[in-house]
Amino acid sequence: MGANNSHRRLTGVLFQMGEYWYLIFSTFSDQFTTHYRIGKSPNGPWIIPEDDVFDTRSDYAIKTASDGKRRYAFGWIASKYGNVPKPTKDCVKCGLCAEKCPVQAINSANFTADSKKCIACMRCVKLCSHDARKVNGAMVSIAAMAIKKACSVRKENELFL
Repeated sequence: MGANNSHRRLTGVLFQMGEYWYLIFSTFSDQFTTHYRIGKSPNGPWIIPEDDVFDTRSDYAIKTASDGKRRYAFGWIASKYGNVPKPTKDCVKCGLCAEKCPVQAINSANFTADSKKCIACMRCVKLCSHDARKVNGAMVSIAAMAIKKACSVRKENELFL
């Protein structure tokens, strides 16, 4: 990376468009941003544009693909639809969920998640050895029915432009 960057190792998408190379990578912070860099070589040096992020907070971990004519960007859209995990009566208040939450959405005093910060990654649910973090059961059932309906018949790949 360029002189303005630290020596951290980045994993991202590297591709060439015209005479320039582009590096796209995500950072995990309260910003959920995907950055890009531009260079004349796949090995840098990299130019860091003044505004080096995709212009949305909703898209994270953006990847790209090309059909040979155009380049398309796609990524994860963090949407929760009521699936913010909550502590149950089985919570022993060990604090592991708050400590390991990648976006620091869990209050370390009462172990509730801030729905504005939570990205519904379910890391806290997976890490809890007491099975004391749950999401709304009705929402899980609704999502399961929607997935079952959508996945009941094999579909061919489609490209939406």
